[in-house]
Amino acid sequence: MGLRTLLIENCPRSQQQQASAWASRMVGVGNIIGYLAGLTDLSQFAPSLLVTQFQGLCLIASISLAIGVGISCIALTEKSPPEDNPSFSTYFRHLLRTYRIMPWKIRRVCHIQFWAWMAWFPFIFYSTTYISDLYGKLLLPRYDTTAFHIRGEIHERGLRIGSFASLLFAIVALLSNSVLPFAVSNTRGSNLPKAIQAMRPTVLQAWTASHIFFAIVSFTTIFVTSMTGGIVVVSCLGIS
Repeated sequence: MGLRTLLIENCPRSQQQQASAWASRMVGVGNIIGYLAGLTDLSQFAPSLLVTQFQGLCLIASISLAIGVGISCIALTEKSPPEDNPSFSTYFRHLLRTYRIMPWKIRRVCHIQFWAWMAWFPFIFYSTTYISDLYGKLLLPRYDTTAFHIRGEIHERGLRIGSFASLLFAIVALLSNSVLPFAVSNTRGSNLPKAIQAMRPTVLQAWTASHIFFAIVSFTTIFVTSMTGGIVVVSCLGIS
């Protein structure tokens, strides 16, 4: 949310679409680096520090966040806020007033995006666990008591496979964010033939299609029972 706010406040309206596309690409690159770090055994790089995998990931995330925020603070300038700081109740009333007077089309977009975020949160937090569960069901029979002793090892291996599926998702998302902006009208590519330009979808059509595609692919998880199918589902969601 803060990244989108920076784009809106510091980029001209004519460059916001291009800036948003580049921001999505940079987020995709960061996701790939993060998932690669998750697949790597970070404890082997500094065994003397006794750093666990989770601690290593937190350290990488903290350093990356500090570098990104530092660059933003140096490169960007903003106007000084007004001296009269409104209270939380005043800000909340202003937010409600803005919501009531905004055009219906913009309000409808806000409604759709709100529920879209609600759909994305389970994927972000549980996609790795989903792949791990599919992997475990293949190797752990429900009533096999001898497999109980290796349950932890299988679960750990399943999480690594889940991280690999997330890595594929990040790669597909990066490719989509790099290619799709050129396929949408009102973007680059105005020198294309008119027949091709007429076939290019608008931003609204692409946005709607991405939500429909996400819903369809998410519903397929009901029928997917194999680990390979789960990896394909997670990877395909990178398109949306």
